[in-house]
Amino acid sequence: MRKVLRLLFAIAFAAIAVAALEVDTRLPLGLMLWAGAASFGLAALIIALPAFDRLRSRRLRTTGWLMCVALLGVSGSHLWISAEAAQAARTGSSPAAEVDDMLRWSATAGNAEDMYNLGIRLSTGDAKSQQEAERWLRAAGARGYAESTIPLARLLIAQGRYAEAQGLLQAATSPRDADAKWLLSQAIWAKSPNRTSDDAWQSLLREAADEGQVDAMALVGVLHAQGEQGFMKDPVKARTWYRRAAEKGHARAAFNLGLDYEWGMGGLPDREQAIAAYRIAAAQNLPEAKLNLGVLLMNRLDNDSLREAKELLNDVAQGDRSDLAAIAQETIEILEKKI
Repeated sequence: MRKVLRLLFAIAFAAIAVAALEVDTRLPLGLMLWAGAASFGLAALIIALPAFDRLRSRRLRTTGWLMCVALLGVSGSHLWISAEAAQAARTGSSPAAEVDDMLRWSATAGNAEDMYNLGIRLSTGDAKSQQEAERWLRAAGARGYAESTIPLARLLIAQGRYAEAQGLLQAATSPRDADAKWLLSQAIWAKSPNRTSDDAWQSLLREAADEGQVDAMALVGVLHAQGEQGFMKDPVKARTWYRRAAEKGHARAAFNLGLDYEWGMGGLPDREQAIAAYRIAAAQNLPEAKLNLGVLLMNRLDNDSLREAKELLNDVAQGDRSDLAAIAQETIEILEKKI
């Protein structure tokens, strides 16, 4: 019976140790490292000391077995706590600093997915954070994590490093998706000496837009509206592209669509459609959309619309766009006479 118990304890400790090592590259917290080391040590101890159950004192024997049970429970619970903590980090239910620390532990241990996750989180920070983000995204790519290519290229383009971004995207071995085509078009566009005649970036931009890349759709709309850089001036097409991008939640495209419907540039004017488009952009805190939406709602004259208009205009008046704030304040004064 005692031999069987020794064997079962050894198997249990070894199983926890193996589990700790299996997930260590994903959830490498100090507790789990301790759990793995303790489990291996105790498994070896139980196997190596067959005289463990021949201690003269029954109290010592009982204490020894209870310690084994306790340590087994502690090792298992530490492993579970580590897994739960890392899962909370990934789902965003932990504080930001704690999430970054957990992901940094995991990335340092070599987990490519969390190198990517940490790089994404740091890429929106200050210059120092962006440097660290670039390092982690490159490390993830070096480990074969193809998803790191797009955010790394986006980071390089934001920093004006167009040649590096172009080389990175062109060297990618995975099939080029709409996001990659969009970013590559921007990198080539920024380096192109003649943006009107050079159609390399234009074809990539069109492909990205056709495949549903929202920023590409919004830009194609602008280029058709303005008739610039090799795109034929076509207000009808511009409205179509604005609408497609706005339906996907693109704030600037929704604002442009609102302008288009308000003034009838790509077809008949439609104030209700303009209001609907401005609402999409205003919901994303675009101040010019809030201003235009407030003005249109003023013209409805019903109390609900007037109250909503005043709220929108107050937001703009209290915002950091001084040019729009002045207009909003003047409009509020007119509105108060109507209420």
